[in-house]
Amino acid sequence: GVLTSVTRPVERGSRPSRPTSAHMGSRDLVRPRIHNVTGDPPAAKQLEMGAMTDHDSTMIGSAGEHYVLYELHRRNIHAAQTPAGTKDTDILVVSDGKFGVRLQVKTRTTGPDGGWQLHERHSRIADPLLFYVLVNLELNPPTTYVVPARVVAKAVDASHRAWIAAGGQHRRKAGNHSVRRLRPAHPHDVPGFPDGWMEPYRDAWDSLNVGDATRYRAAPALDAVEVLNALVGQVIHTVDGSPNTVLACDSETVLVGTGKSPNGQPVKVEWVQHTLDLLTRDGLVEISTTQIGFRSAFCGAVAASVPGTIVSLRPAVVRLG
Repeated sequence: GVLTSVTRPVERGSRPSRPTSAHMGSRDLVRPRIHNVTGDPPAAKQLEMGAMTDHDSTMIGSAGEHYVLYELHRRNIHAAQTPAGTKDTDILVVSDGKFGVRLQVKTRTTGPDGGWQLHERHSRIADPLLFYVLVNLELNPPTTYVVPARVVAKAVDASHRAWIAAGGQHRRKAGNHSVRRLRPAHPHDVPGFPDGWMEPYRDAWDSLNVGDATRYRAAPALDAVEVLNALVGQVIHTVDGSPNTVLACDSETVLVGTGKSPNGQPVKVEWVQHTLDLLTRDGLVEISTTQIGFRSAFCGAVAASVPGTIVSLRPAVVRLG
């Protein structure tokens, strides 16, 4: 048969009934609030200025989730969208019939800071099985960042603390609001999260494609002195292939021989330890002076010597396998 729609007349003076859950999908009923971040115009003024409406926000969020599902599907990663209202989870990833990781999708379209809006509670979520997929629909094609929850938690907390510190007394009074911003670059220094800190996580879909969920448990800490002593007398290579020889090591310095300095130059063990700490904390570390600091090439070579690590270029990243 042919489906037809019947419009009931509305009596004068009465109001049309609102759609109910019987007429709408459950996700259509979710209406995110427009938060008034300190310094922004009130919500009513934002609407006059063309700010995002509840409907726009819902549609953008849905578009982001479906884009993530598309990216997972084209990589043969099995995933399913969760029911609306599922706490901290938009998508479940399954591999080889086993429970994998949970994804929370955050989507942006416009805005001067290039960031995503989060909540204060995200600075307290460090579940090793939770990843955030940050989708930027402002670009064509869209860009995505697959970031572990524990990294997001640290970045959100560090960024907010730096924001308060940079603003003096005014921001200290206003800093207890619940809205947080996660940015790829900041207008002020954020320790541990320099400009470009998100690049190692760009399109990092491979980190989700595993069959054993225990892989996402926090990696055990690595002791730099132990790692370096095991390398004494060996030649290790930087990510660009340059040879470095570990000649000797004590609790404070490691002697490193290179083509220019075959007799060795001292490198502080604390720099190597910092690199290994980033590797075990985040599951990966970008080999750059902005991320590591001095002697980043040698520190990256040590990180790459850890069994099971994977090295990629552009940007140079050592990742736990």
